[in-house]
Amino acid sequence: MTTTIIYTCEGTVRTGEECNWTGTIEEMVPIDDVQERVSVGELMPAGQCPACASLISVDDADVPDYVLHNVAALMSTRGWTVAKPDRTPSARPPRKPRNVA
Repeated sequence: MTTTIIYTCEGTVRTGEECNWTGTIEEMVPIDDVQERVSVGELMPAGQCPACASLISVDDADVPDYVLHNVAALMSTRGWTVAKPDRTPSARPPRKPRNVA
């Protein structure tokens, strides 16, 4: 059984009001000027809100595998080196405790 996850945009429209667009990851639009809006080392947003153009981030566990595969394929055709994520919980290294002074 497939579960559809609905996301809500937390951006603001030009009038200053909250956007509150809701939709699925497939309904988000590609990010305009991604090189200018996402810094190196920053987590990549899932897409752009079609109503107000705010960037929308989602938990990578919520992203369907076919979406990740399509993005990886597109990036590979454009010369990017794409790492294959291991989505098993045990694959993530344990966090080191922070030194608290």
